[in-house]
Amino acid sequence: MMKIDISKQTKIVIVAVVILALAPFVIYLKVLPAVVSNGHVISFVERTLHEIAGLEFSIKNSVLKTGIVNRSYFPDNMRYL
Repeated sequence: MMKIDISKQTKIVIVAVVILALAPFVIYLKVLPAVVSNGHVISFVERTLHEIAGLEFSIKNSVLKTGIVNRSYFPDNMRYL
């Protein structure tokens, strides 16, 4: 087996790139749904809209479902598979 020597700086750069590449997926799949359904965030949004715009805004049953779906689109038959 061949051993590859990688410097510490190169390892740090590789890890940073992987983290930056995965961050949008983690935010979209885990963080965003948790924030949208969080009671403190809902209260903050309702209170802020009332204070700034004078609106009475009520959010009930806030649920955000996210996921990655593979949909292939073919224009010749105009349907999703």
